[in-house]
Amino acid sequence: MERLIFHVDVNSAFLSWEAAKRVANSEADIRLVPSAIGGDREKRTGVILAKSLPAKNFKVKTGEPVAMALKKCPDILLAKPASDFEKPDKIHTLFTSEVETKLWSLPVRDLFTVGQATAERLGQAYIFTIGELAKTELNRVQLLVGVKFGQQIHNYANGIDSSPVLSEMEEVKGYSNSTTLEEDVQTTDEAYRILLALADSVASRMRAEGAKAYCVAVTIRGNDFVNKSHQRKLAESTDITFEIFDIAKKLFSELWDKRTPLRLLGVSLSDLTRSGYTQQSLFSDEKKEREKKLDKTIDSIRNKFGSEKIALGSIFRSGTDVGKKYKAQLDNKEKN
Repeated sequence: MERLIFHVDVNSAFLSWEAAKRVANSEADIRLVPSAIGGDREKRTGVILAKSLPAKNFKVKTGEPVAMALKKCPDILLAKPASDFEKPDKIHTLFTSEVETKLWSLPVRDLFTVGQATAERLGQAYIFTIGELAKTELNRVQLLVGVKFGQQIHNYANGIDSSPVLSEMEEVKGYSNSTTLEEDVQTTDEAYRILLALADSVASRMRAEGAKAYCVAVTIRGNDFVNKSHQRKLAESTDITFEIFDIAKKLFSELWDKRTPLRLLGVSLSDLTRSGYTQQSLFSDEKKEREKKLDKTIDSIRNKFGSEKIALGSIFRSGTDVGKKYKAQLDNKEKN
């Protein structure tokens, strides 16, 4: 029995929502002129998040730097295949009987889950379209991209997908946060401040959902745009900010050559448990208990007054009593 799945895709969602708000206020409809939603052009994080159809005609692309979009169009406002055939305000079908005529002529890069690297690997084997992928023998595809992934994309190319449509969001399998920096990080102290803020962010989110992690990972990107990552499995799960921060520092020291300026840092937590069970030690760990109480106090303040009231990582540079207290604790941890 064939399933019927109705997929609704908002065309350039960020821009459409902004346009709707402006039209409601009797302002001009930015969907009708070259326009885009993007970050601050003065910052390195400024990229195009959404663009209008007139902007698309100037070859403006989602994800490219705002500065590049401005070169293409100086006058611009600062689950895809089936939805991309005809826009806007169109309904399009992609039944099993229509896969060959509507899908197979598209570039293999347009197939869901096929990224640039996979498309290039397939291209080297003279598989350039979705149709060519669909007609290629499965074992040959698997030799090119792996057994499991090869089976998946071969099925997709032939219009086969038995995965269920979820009525509810899946349980979170990990927590991560990364930041692209406005200025390159060139010292360990600078990196540690950022890593602490990132560790604090992911740990507090995880605590709020009653989870703990058995794995901590750190990612860095140099100004040469090369990504490196390293992870560590833990004997005991943790949700303690400073414990996660300590592990992140060790991972960072193993990753960074102390020469290449860094433009991105990230911390992620995975291999989660929500059992609430904690292995008890025969000996009390006073330091860990203090850190748990500190996390609990910080979480309480944030819940009551807002997350911006305490921002670890930047607070050490402040002259407040709170800042001095956290700075002293960090200094003591470094000595021990």
